[in-house]
Amino acid sequence: MNRRTALKLSGTAAATLLAAGCLSDVGDPGDADDPTGGNGTDGTDGDDSAADRYVVALEDAPLADETEHARLEVDLVDPRVEPEGPAQFSAALTNTTDETLVVSSGAPSPFGVVWASAKGDDYDNDVTLWTDGYEASSHVGTDGKRVEGVEDIGLVESLEADETLERTFELYPETPNLAAGEYEAEIGCRIGPEDGDGAPITVGVSVSVERAEDGPGNEIGNVEYEVADEAPSLDPDADVSGGERGEIVLVLETRAEANEAFEDDADAFVAETDFETETLVYVQGEAPQTCYRATVRSLSWTGDTLAGRVALERTADDTDPCGEAITYPAALARVETGDRRIEATDVEFVEE
Repeated sequence: MNRRTALKLSGTAAATLLAAGCLSDVGDPGDADDPTGGNGTDGTDGDDSAADRYVVALEDAPLADETEHARLEVDLVDPRVEPEGPAQFSAALTNTTDETLVVSSGAPSPFGVVWASAKGDDYDNDVTLWTDGYEASSHVGTDGKRVEGVEDIGLVESLEADETLERTFELYPETPNLAAGEYEAEIGCRIGPEDGDGAPITVGVSVSVERAEDGPGNEIGNVEYEVADEAPSLDPDADVSGGERGEIVLVLETRAEANEAFEDDADAFVAETDFETETLVYVQGEAPQTCYRATVRSLSWTGDTLAGRVALERTADDTDPCGEAITYPAALARVETGDRRIEATDVEFVEE
């Protein structure tokens, strides 16, 4: 079994997989073809990487998938990767029926091994989303915080009515191959009645990892925020650097600033904002057609900088007509800032 197959099986393996017995090789951290030595550094023993601090963001969290029998939800519990502790993701599988269900997966149950792949890297520098269940499983081979092999085996587990199975996945500073960048992973299994076929239930996650500097005032972490159902229109007379067209990020710290920025100062979302502890952030992108919308994917702190990712999503199917005109889709987020200020912004706009 090659590495690509192992990743697939970890999310969707059925109970009728190949028999156990072949521990698959998924890479040697000391391989001469890997100049980093498998630890994301320049070949040292990893001491330097252990001092690194990162902030992790999970796009669109919490993420969920549902079938007629169950619900799977994935969320980011702790965004900080520090020597003092790992970033943590939770995955909770709940039986939403009044009968006992059967969960099937690769080893270990219930989700198998989960790797996160750097976008565009074709599995060469995957990082292991770690759980202690790997070490406890006789079907999984590990080295430090790295899974080196997993048997081709299908496991089954019962899940009682209304019961939840929860697992925590972690990223450590010493996680091999961990570096700043964008990663994708799948967490899932199959679930269904005891006397029937199970259906796949899978959550695809997009994780961004950014390096955080050490030192006072460099707190890191996700931001609590809420997005308006519809962004109010920007006032053409508003004092916006660079004009009202193109990519714009506005930080509005007072009600007066918000009322000045938008045409309709009676907007309910603005009116409900408590500017003592909350700040409004208006983001506007530039799209090539009329059928696009702006969606805030993630916001996080890096020191006093608010970093974010905003997707420009095409709302029409490829077969549906879409007006050929440059448009400026926008979104308005209410950010929980407490007693801190947003001193700078670093927002990335991506077209989807």
